Amino acid sequence: MAKKPRDAGAVSAAISGWMEGLSPDVRPRIEALRALVRDALPTAVEDFKWNSASFLYNGLHVVTLNARGPKGTVLVVLHRGTTSKPEPAIVLADPAGLLKWHSPDRASLAFSSVAEVEQHREGLIPLLQGWATQA
Repeated sequence: MAKKPRDAGAVSAAISGWMEGLSPDVRPRIEALRALVRDALPTAVEDFKWNSASFLYNGLHVVTLNARGPKGTVLVVLHRGTTSKPEPAIVLADPAGLLKWHSPDRASLAFSSVAEVEQHREGLIPLLQGWATQA
């Protein structure tokens, strides 16, 4: 079911508060990834869900940024909303091998630096677009 985003002012305040609480080494990666998601999915609506920035595409949460990934990484979690939807399986080209698949309808990407985000930027945009359109 498509989710209606919350009030934009409340979302903005929640995200601002969350960003302020992030450590100085994590904040730039989150900022770079938020910008990347907005570039890849210009019609996506940013929301605050799961104590993280999350993006709705056609009313469905499809990308969530997790500031507390393993070994100090920042995760981009790709999913199909709040419930499991394994069928049909999402099929994506991932020539750089960035995706870690957790299930047929959930994957993640881990980033240790802004430089790593920028290094893979051109490949990430079509990957995010492909995910969102298949979700």
